[in-house]
Amino acid sequence: MAGKGDELLMGAVDIVVVLASVMLIGGLGWYFFGRRRAGAARLEGGVQRVEVTVGGGYSPT
Repeated sequence: MAGKGDELLMGAVDIVVVLASVMLIGGLGWYFFGRRRAGAARLEGGVQRVEVTVGGGYSPT
């Protein structure tokens, strides 16, 4: 038989799961849609040069 304490425990677990889910969704939103630091291009002989650094490889080189 389930007593009153079991209902309270389930409610606390539900609250923890909902809060963890909200934090995870917020973190993913910040990671994917947050502001990025912009790099600066420089002019060399009338041509804009931008340095691109790629981790893990890029093709064509």
